[in-house]
Amino acid sequence: MKNNLYELGAKLRQLRLAQRLTQKKFAILFNVQQAAISSWEAGRVYPSLKHLDKILFLAKKQNFELTPDELLSYKMPQRKHSNKK
Repeated sequence: MKNNLYELGAKLRQLRLAQRLTQKKFAILFNVQQAAISSWEAGRVYPSLKHLDKILFLAKKQNFELTPDELLSYKMPQRKHSNKK
């Protein structure tokens, strides 16, 4: 079973806190706005592919349990589509 995006957000938050960084400082590392980090952690948005390498680098540096396979296995929750016309 694949993990959902909210679980990824929780892992990213744990990784940021392990680095003892605020969302603002974490955002600077990734050259994104603080709102992007907030969205990642809340499970609203998946980090772009260009950020995945840095996420994995930080995880490895902290001996944090987040593998490439695990990171790439996350998926967006399914939304129910309405057939209303």
